[in-house]
Amino acid sequence: DAQNLLVKMIADFHESPNIFVVGDEKQAVYRFQGASVDNFLQFQSVWKNMEIISLKSNYRSHQHILDAGFSLIEHNYAGGEHASLRVKLLAAGNSQAQPIEIITAGNTEASEKYIATEIKNILENQIDKSIAVIVRTNRDVERMLNALEAYGVEASSEKGANIFSHPAGVLFFDLIRYLADKSQVECLAKTIAGGLWNLSFDDAIKLMSDIRAGNYADIERLIPALKNVHEKVLTLSPVSYLIFAAEVSGYVQRITPDPLSVEVWRGIVGFAEELSRKDRNQTVHALIATILTYVVSSETKVIKIGVGAKDAPVQVMTIHGSKGLEFDYVFMPYCTEESWPMKSRNSYFVLPREKEDGDEIRDARRLFYVGLTRARGHVTILIDQTQSDGKQLTPLRFIDELLPETVSRRELPAVHERAMTGASSTQLSLTETQLAEYAKRVLQDRGLSVTALNHFIQCPSLYLYKSILRLPEAAHPSSEKGNAMHAALSAVWKLENRSEQIILSTLESEIKKYFELRSSLPLFEKKLVTKELLEDASAVAASLKDHFAQNGEISTEAWFERDLGDIHMHGRLDLVLSNEQEVLVFDYKTRSAMSENEIRGLTKNSDGSYFRQLVFYKMLLKDNPKFVGKGIRPTLTFVRPDSKGRCQSVALEINREDEENLMAEIKKLIASVQAGELVRGLCDDANCEWCSLKRFRFQ
Repeated sequence: DAQNLLVKMIADFHESPNIFVVGDEKQAVYRFQGASVDNFLQFQSVWKNMEIISLKSNYRSHQHILDAGFSLIEHNYAGGEHASLRVKLLAAGNSQAQPIEIITAGNTEASEKYIATEIKNILENQIDKSIAVIVRTNRDVERMLNALEAYGVEASSEKGANIFSHPAGVLFFDLIRYLADKSQVECLAKTIAGGLWNLSFDDAIKLMSDIRAGNYADIERLIPALKNVHEKVLTLSPVSYLIFAAEVSGYVQRITPDPLSVEVWRGIVGFAEELSRKDRNQTVHALIATILTYVVSSETKVIKIGVGAKDAPVQVMTIHGSKGLEFDYVFMPYCTEESWPMKSRNSYFVLPREKEDGDEIRDARRLFYVGLTRARGHVTILIDQTQSDGKQLTPLRFIDELLPETVSRRELPAVHERAMTGASSTQLSLTETQLAEYAKRVLQDRGLSVTALNHFIQCPSLYLYKSILRLPEAAHPSSEKGNAMHAALSAVWKLENRSEQIILSTLESEIKKYFELRSSLPLFEKKLVTKELLEDASAVAASLKDHFAQNGEISTEAWFERDLGDIHMHGRLDLVLSNEQEVLVFDYKTRSAMSENEIRGLTKNSDGSYFRQLVFYKMLLKDNPKFVGKGIRPTLTFVRPDSKGRCQSVALEINREDEENLMAEIKKLIASVQAGELVRGLCDDANCEWCSLKRFRFQ
């Protein structure tokens, strides 16, 4: 209704508006977002002379699927209702009609085994065919993924999780409830039961027993970290405190083996940062109270994550997720009344148009139609007669609405033994396998930055936790200093007049703005860092005035990508300045200048990461169509003045050997991820905190 109202308001400006609308009311499955067949009809009532063009040719499915779908969706109408919408489709590109297979299985195990067996047969004999298993709910996605894994069938999917109700979220909220109110000792007990605080089994049992008995004397003795957490409440910013509490309590170690739990944790931190920005003077306890208010009010914040091998030949998805897609083979399991909820959920806002009686059934029928018509070649619908616990199930009502001539039916006997996981391994190794597959997916989807490459070279565990799982980190003065200065330098480049005085005033105002509006550092740290940067601003403006006087096509904070075949490399470059002869790439460092040997990693206390960054940036821009025929010169510019007030720039020669060495490091990273070695790989530092975290989880 809101969209239609906007269209009408714009169109009413014209005597004869030119409007083109395309849609299929049979696939209007997003009622929870306000979609309705009434939206189609409203155009006809507003503009009486609107021409209706019926699209009758279907280039996806064969005729049996189209006829079955038409027979099904006709049950959404009464008599001559909406005749213009009731279009019978004709197969224009697929003449290989075959019956839709309806299988009644003795129990759920039988239908799951059948699907796995059939998929294996297809994969062995028709390797070029696409396969999807389409279900009604996210819960059934999880169920089918587990079943396929048990039979050794690789599948991929996308999981969604509400950060407020996911176990990782619930555990964290129990933690902060207790930290905000010590009287809520039952929440502390839940965190102990959840594996936090690094307690021995005996200590955990004793402490939970004491809490249950009202004896709290041993809490801080058995959990000394609690004192540390409570003491930091006045010295850390609200968001930094939450991250600190998560780390010290063992929450982070507890969740890191599961990529979805890590995404939930990242979602919680992002949500906390969002709330904190709305009230910059908020205290720790006020922020916790605000978060918990959202939790209690049953609001939702959903994050999604891909699971399974990205290139797996089988996809498992909900019907909503399948909309717009097509597959050679479609399996639709769990087609029972019990697995197809048709009662509307509570809504936290009122839709402009109220539902009518029977709308839930019509909406569910449209969902079934969408699932059915995802298939190009073959559809298999499976009905379970009983669940694993013996509960009787009822066939989904829509199955009998399919045109009888388009279907075939058969029965399967019950199966009374369940397959063991194809990995035939412990839960621990299963977790490692999940992490390895997740790392492959992340590398392929996100690509590789120079920061991630440096993480890997320093320590594979560091790369796993910071670049793959991306654990949230509290703001640090040194990183915030860099962020503020980068924002200020970028603002200077956008000025038309870059005189020394204007450069100085811009640096000062942008630095102040960053710490007032964007930084999550505690107030006293903000003041210290701001003071330091403002004291340097005058020298920076004077030293870099010639730097800012350079001419050419300017791009600040510019994003670049380059395809390497297996993956893509990418980076956000501080400044790219392209003139007629060459492309100058500047990377700003908020530290004092380094010697050439330090940058190259040829001194005792340097690791070569800065030089690797320069080589990476040159390779990133190489072959870019915008810079054809131009040389590329990366430069480090150190924006912390030295003792003489100078901000030095250093450009190093990069030769073919340097590029080959970098490519060898990239290939080494790819090989480690593809082989699954990343999950177990450790660095040479016996005291590495990241390797210690990995050992803790996989010991």
